[in-house]
Amino acid sequence: MADNYNLLSFSEQELITTKLIELINTFPDLPSIIKKNGVQFYDMFPNSECLGIATLGTPKIISRYIGDSYIGGYNFRLDYRYSTKDPKERINKQSFLSTLGDWLAQKPITKPGNPPTTYRLEKYPEISENITISTIETSDFTILADKNKSGYEDSINDFILRYHYRKDMVIWQ
Repeated sequence: MADNYNLLSFSEQELITTKLIELINTFPDLPSIIKKNGVQFYDMFPNSECLGIATLGTPKIISRYIGDSYIGGYNFRLDYRYSTKDPKERINKQSFLSTLGDWLAQKPITKPGNPPTTYRLEKYPEISENITISTIETSDFTILADKNKSGYEDSINDFILRYHYRKDMVIWQ
């Protein structure tokens, strides 16, 4: 079991969240309404299709290395709000969130068609000069979490983002 060290700094959390939102906004199959409105941070439109992101728990330093480099962990949730009464459409909406999760995990995505097309996220964006994303993984399946009275539903999926922080090394001569 990995030791959990100090919390990440607020500036690191802000950098990671900002880059993650930018990355999600580049997903090739993002629904047009989400492209228009962008990914929301901790704020969802009450009666409109939208995609939100929230930090889960407290981000931690997972492993520390000599020279103060470390592996950090950032847990987050994606919440997809949509309206449907059709069971097949509900499956398609939940499938969008699962497909987005697979894309974030750098798995190949195949779209049906003649011929089918395949794409994948080849490289994670650099968070900063010293911070790079190592992996993004889903920690659970996409589930229907809520239905509100106005007919909107929320499907959620939880993720773990691991990143490497490389401290600048000063070499004495």
